Amino acid sequence: RLQARRWTSVKDNLGYTEQAGGADAPLTTDPGDSRLDVFPGEQPGALTTTVDVGVERVRATAYGNTITYTPEDRAARALDGDPLTAWRTQAFGDARGQRLRIDLDGHITTDHVVLTQPLNGGRNRWITQVVLTFDDKYPVTVNLDDRSRTYSGQTITFPRHTFHTFQIRITKTNDARTNMFGQSDAVGFSEVRLRDEHATHDVGLVEYEQMPSDLLDAIGAGSAGHPVVLVMRREAVRPVPPRTQPDLSIDRIFTLPSLRTFALTGNATVSPDAPDAAIERALGIPGAARGGITASASEFLLGCLACRADAAIDGDPTTAWQTPFVGVRGQWIDYTTPKPLTFDHMDLQLIADGRHSVPRRLRLDVDGATRELDIPPIADQSVPNGTVTVPLRFPAVTGRHIRVTIEDVREEHAHTYASAATRLEPAGIAELGIPGLSLSNAPTRIDTGCRSDLLTIDGRAVRVRIVGPASAATATMGLDVIACDGPVTLGPGRHVLTTARGKDAGISLDRLVLASGTKAVPLSVGDGHVSLGSDASLASSTMPSIVITHNGRTTLRAHVSGATQPFWLVLGESLSPGWHARIVHGSDLGAPTLVDGYANGWKVTPSTASFDVVMEWTPQRQVRTAIWISLLTALLCIGIVAVTWWRRRGRLATITAPRSGDSDFDLALASGERVRLSRRVRVLAPILAGTLGALIVTPWVGVLIAAVVACAAWSPAWRDVVRVVPGALLALCGLYIAVQQYRYDFPSVFEWPTVFPRARTVAWIAVALIAADVIIEVLAARSGRARAADPPANIPADGDPAPS
Repeated sequence: RLQARRWTSVKDNLGYTEQAGGADAPLTTDPGDSRLDVFPGEQPGALTTTVDVGVERVRATAYGNTITYTPEDRAARALDGDPLTAWRTQAFGDARGQRLRIDLDGHITTDHVVLTQPLNGGRNRWITQVVLTFDDKYPVTVNLDDRSRTYSGQTITFPRHTFHTFQIRITKTNDARTNMFGQSDAVGFSEVRLRDEHATHDVGLVEYEQMPSDLLDAIGAGSAGHPVVLVMRREAVRPVPPRTQPDLSIDRIFTLPSLRTFALTGNATVSPDAPDAAIERALGIPGAARGGITASASEFLLGCLACRADAAIDGDPTTAWQTPFVGVRGQWIDYTTPKPLTFDHMDLQLIADGRHSVPRRLRLDVDGATRELDIPPIADQSVPNGTVTVPLRFPAVTGRHIRVTIEDVREEHAHTYASAATRLEPAGIAELGIPGLSLSNAPTRIDTGCRSDLLTIDGRAVRVRIVGPASAATATMGLDVIACDGPVTLGPGRHVLTTARGKDAGISLDRLVLASGTKAVPLSVGDGHVSLGSDASLASSTMPSIVITHNGRTTLRAHVSGATQPFWLVLGESLSPGWHARIVHGSDLGAPTLVDGYANGWKVTPSTASFDVVMEWTPQRQVRTAIWISLLTALLCIGIVAVTWWRRRGRLATITAPRSGDSDFDLALASGERVRLSRRVRVLAPILAGTLGALIVTPWVGVLIAAVVACAAWSPAWRDVVRVVPGALLALCGLYIAVQQYRYDFPSVFEWPTVFPRARTVAWIAVALIAADVIIEVLAARSGRARAADPPANIPADGDPAPS
């Protein structure tokens, strides 16, 4: 893929897939983009790139957060027609000045636009003012209000314009701070709805990914004699907040040089982003219309398929319906049964583990009858996800439609991603304990039957079945895709393949493989894999087994068994020549080789089937050696001090005894002697110190330092000022920081030092004055060497007192 890369972490470091030639690159230079091209100078046809349909391109100054890349927050998400996706920018940063720019396919004429800000995810700040421009002219300043944070959005009117380019620049947010954004969520727009005055629909964008074409272009018609395999993978992440899916579906464009017949296979997942009904259909769970129970929830924990409403009535206290992090109060679970139920109590089981918020009051609605249920105080359990049973009794209710709403909770808070801010933890109900409300056994295997709503090629539906164990439903690529109608024949030319979005259909197709063999090299497919012939799998069956037997901070030991041929042993930590591997009682593997783009790898040629490998961080040896040397040196110093003291203690009285002629001398501190500097030194010292101050701090500080040093050089009494002032300045800085911290209680986030701007220059002045004093001392020592060699007039050369 043509995409940016950052190196600020070992994950979340890849940007969105870009258009060929970087046509949709950010509007401003991204200093964090440090991509390393595998083959520099590659043509676009060698890479997977994006093709936008509906507009020419959509760009922004930045997206996501200031540390890592989150391609799901890219600018195109503001025009995709889905209010639950969004362009988001500047999490942990200052959003003012950020821009979104839309280059249309042609010109449109309109006098209004509808703006909708993000409707989900973290939203602890939002945009309050923007400036709109049309073809970089006619700026219009707009204040955004609460309407812009609703599904319908805020309609902004302006003088009628005809334009090709529309730009939004953020000028204000509700956060008035000018620094310390470490707790700030991203801001942006989920939808920017523009419509020409004569059009019947808004301007929209559909993204396709253009598959690499250089290989087939180079072979051309000769490709008919070779097997061809097309692999398409949806870019996906584990949807743990704040991350959501970068690709909601597979949308590909590819070109074939000749007629081919392809076998189809692939992998899929049941999508946790889908509506409850779509998930129930995908899992094969019958609803009330088919004799089961229809379960739904206002929301459940993002990305956790096992945290749905079903979990609160499955009879298993280790599973639970869990609310999302945002908006715990007001969340509800809802059930419809085939027949009315009558009940007057609930054996409620709540998660109470110190990590979840705990409900304090529930509302029970049954066919219009309402019961307010107060939860008595309960103690937290010592184990994660521990539950407490709370019996509740109330006047009997009867009905088929049962809803339980969380009205209040005992709050628990946790730190948000990469900041010191805290956010309310979700609440969890393990079991409702309503008599008769029980989920029948869910199917252990998934088989969706042939569905025509999941895959299309060139606009024609291709029927597929999704099968696999129910336990693998939530694992990425855990289920298999099977073509219902056999191979697919595609002619030469351009083809478009699209899949349904998992959030709509309940099934996400994660990976699709189209495999076309030849008579000489037949291919077969199954379980998402491609095989040579009918049963010779391309995957090696001789992969050895590796078990970690020791995992220390600087040393790892792995036991290898079943090794019958050379293999690569990979340590998934950033590559460093400091890592060293060896086979126990065998060969030395030496330093690692770069593998997987970041990790340490060693090629192992086994001499036996079972052996141990030790991987060691060798610089630690130097650290240990240095620690022992330091310890021994400290002991030696203590010994020297002790022996010296023991030897000298008997001579101490003699050494300190006064002499008879001591009273004849006028004693003064040696440091009080003023050494007169030469004219050359008195000129050179201010220039040198001032230049140093100007380079390290700022020019005006250099001038100040030069002036102070000149005073000290021409008038030695000023030396005391140079010595005393730095300490006073540093003490002043400490007092200023302490007062500011006490007043504003700044959190301990990574940019904490930047919130005390007045302390920096003062501290640097102190450091520069200390350096200036050193300069004066060195020059003074050189100037006074000649005089220091001559004894003072009142002390003879032999050291005896002079006569009075």
